[in-house]
Amino acid sequence: MQLIRTTVRLHPQLKKAAEMKALRLDITFQALLERAIKSYLSQESLHQAKKLVFKDKDLGTPLDQLDREAIYAD
Repeated sequence: MQLIRTTVRLHPQLKKAAEMKALRLDITFQALLERAIKSYLSQESLHQAKKLVFKDKDLGTPLDQLDREAIYAD
């Protein structure tokens, strides 16, 4: 896979914290950023709205004049 060069501007404290995390994980700063971006993008895709599908069900013959007396008739 071919990589491209890019510039990212970070707050100094954030960069320092990321560099320390990379050291603790024994990976490069580049690898840490790549993992973080991939993780963020995969989480974003999980939170996308899912299309709801409502299925029709045949309930038989419609009941006309459905009222309490019709329901509870003896």
